[in-house]
Amino acid sequence: MRPQQGKIYQNNEDNMGSFLHEVKVNTFGAMKRFNIRVYGIYIQKDYLLVTDEIRLNTPMTKLPGGGLKFGEGLEAALKREWLEELEVEIEVGDIFYVNPFLQISAFRPTDEVICMYFWVKPLGPLRGTFREKPMDFPHKGNDQQVFRWIDMQQLRPEDFTFPIDRSLVPKLKAAYQETQAAKS
Repeated sequence: MRPQQGKIYQNNEDNMGSFLHEVKVNTFGAMKRFNIRVYGIYIQKDYLLVTDEIRLNTPMTKLPGGGLKFGEGLEAALKREWLEELEVEIEVGDIFYVNPFLQISAFRPTDEVICMYFWVKPLGPLRGTFREKPMDFPHKGNDQQVFRWIDMQQLRPEDFTFPIDRSLVPKLKAAYQETQAAKS
């Protein structure tokens, strides 16, 4: 089925609680390409690593990672992104989540975004600017990035900017709670 111009598509998965995903197909017609994104999930001592960024004059909170380059594999892309952002080599574990719904890019209305989330393990110390408060950038302006930790017990979908990341939260919390229960 080809997406219809101007139509709003909704997805409300059973386990997503009250989260409602909506996208409006761009006024130029159907999407033109896929934008594949890869992100690393790293939990240390009950805290999830996130990044606050300003890109294209848009503040955002997401997981460390980014876009797949043409000719690059998923694992290689994720390793490259973590090396660029945190200056650390990582071991890429199992894939945890791929968005099952249509998501139009917030930056390019002709792109359909597909995000893949993997468990990762840093092989050295994390480097970068770390903050305790959200969006606490060292100066004003575009193209900034800082990192922070969010307590898994207090993690909420609203902590993230984009719908795909928000849809990940209930699944991530459930997996975390299962792991904690298994440790007891």
